[in-house]
Amino acid sequence: MKRLHVLTAVFMCVACTISLVGCSKDAQESAVAITPTPASQRTSVNAKISVSLPDASASVSADSADASSGGTRLLSDFEDLPRPTEFSEQMSYVYGYATMASALRILAQGNGVDTNIGYVLKGVLDAGNGRASYFTEEETRELFSRFQTLIMETLHAKVNELAANNLKMSQDFLAKNMTADGVRYTASGLQYKVLSEGSGDKPSATDTVTVDYQISLLNGTVIDSTYVRGSSDTFNISWLVVEGFKEGLQLMPVGSKYRFWISPELGYGISGGSVIEPNTLLIVDAELQAITDTK
Repeated sequence: MKRLHVLTAVFMCVACTISLVGCSKDAQESAVAITPTPASQRTSVNAKISVSLPDASASVSADSADASSGGTRLLSDFEDLPRPTEFSEQMSYVYGYATMASALRILAQGNGVDTNIGYVLKGVLDAGNGRASYFTEEETRELFSRFQTLIMETLHAKVNELAANNLKMSQDFLAKNMTADGVRYTASGLQYKVLSEGSGDKPSATDTVTVDYQISLLNGTVIDSTYVRGSSDTFNISWLVVEGFKEGLQLMPVGSKYRFWISPELGYGISGGSVIEPNTLLIVDAELQAITDTK
């Protein structure tokens, strides 16, 4: 499922953004887009957290470094830095902003772990200043493994809840729609309505057909349409993965236009699709233009 692939990318992003010890190119490319957090939602930070600058801190400009600080500066000292103008400063800022925003967003996704912003910053500062971690590599791997498990458990729980809600919504709709004017249904539970009846032949399960169609959801969202693309689709009925559409096309004489209400069981089921939630009911308007090949 697509969401599980996204989860993997999220975990890789956590591993690189929090530790700042480097991450793979794949993880970097998988990082989600950064959007500024509204001021009202920002978490306040204890200004007493300090940053120890290396003695040879050539990367810190003379304008921003205070020689009287003795090499140690409070985090609040950096809050009033002006908008950067040099490329190195600009890149440093956007990297820091993106890193922290991404890490905080991931940690705040309701994964069962309470985020301690102080320790997030402490880890960033220790890594940035070359200090040893509080945890060994083995302990770090174990912590990330536990975190990944929590994310997986939370994700599965949310997907299962979404699937249950969508199934109930689909069942409630179909129960009411069954008695609507002009609605027919088959033994499998496929519901359909004849919008216009053609006079041609009906295709078999192995025929190749030319069809115009639009697939939408209960909320009206259109997820696929030959009308939008501006060209009809030609395919073998046996290639279809949606059983309800496969069955419905065989009910139609050439020249007909039907509307189908396809239950999750006859659609994508609990697995869903790339843009379809689990247990989603599909509404398909189809026009059978021709049978182009018979077998």
